[in-house]
Amino acid sequence: MKNKKFNFNEMTSKLKDLNPKEYYDWPLAVQFGVGVLAFTGVVALGAFAHLIPKNEDLQTTIRKEETLKREFTDKKKTISKFSFVCSTIRRGY
Repeated sequence: MKNKKFNFNEMTSKLKDLNPKEYYDWPLAVQFGVGVLAFTGVVALGAFAHLIPKNEDLQTTIRKEETLKREFTDKKKTISKFSFVCSTIRRGY
């Protein structure tokens, strides 16, 4: 078997001659490559279209959670101060 050298110019001229309306006549490697690129593009587009809004929702929820934690801590401190004052009053100090 004789090694055939890769000729880039020959390959590009063959690719330029491909008719998009007759994709079934393309070489199998080219069909496979185009299929993989199309599949990857659709998956990436779908992922970004789905994940970007979800990420924004997640960030909003995280901010709400932090606000609720802060409010809870402040209220807990207020209640503990109030409890201390009430217990002090009951003891008669």
